Amino acid sequence: MASATAATPRFKIELEFVLALANPQYLQHLGVTMPHLFNPSETKKDEDNSDAACFARYLKYLLDYWRLPEYSQYLTHPAATIRNLELLQNEQFRRDITHPALVEKLVEGFAGFAPYQPQQDGEVGNATDRAEGPVNGTTAGVAGE
Repeated sequence: MASATAATPRFKIELEFVLALANPQYLQHLGVTMPHLFNPSETKKDEDNSDAACFARYLKYLLDYWRLPEYSQYLTHPAATIRNLELLQNEQFRRDITHPALVEKLVEGFAGFAPYQPQQDGEVGNATDRAEGPVNGTTAGVAGE
């Protein structure tokens, strides 16, 4: 039986939002259409009240809240949702999500992934990609499901 919390408008809105965050194309859409949320501007980089800083804190709150079993039971794709919330904690990942190659890798699958690490040459990927090349089919930053 659903708790009273599950019936509140805030719970429903946040549930819908975190379910959308499980979709890599939606993450890319947010990064492209709302870059001020994902990337701090150089002039506001150190401001705690910048849009990017506030959004990063909100993403941390969502991760802490939705990974709890009493709330994660409502997620239709809990592994993908939590994985993406974890990846979104990384500022470099939030910058890189606009790259089609990263989105493609996230969509391809989730098994056997190394931790997300930005590449030195500006490409996106993980440690395995750099060692074996881009054809190995791994996805940046995804822990296995």
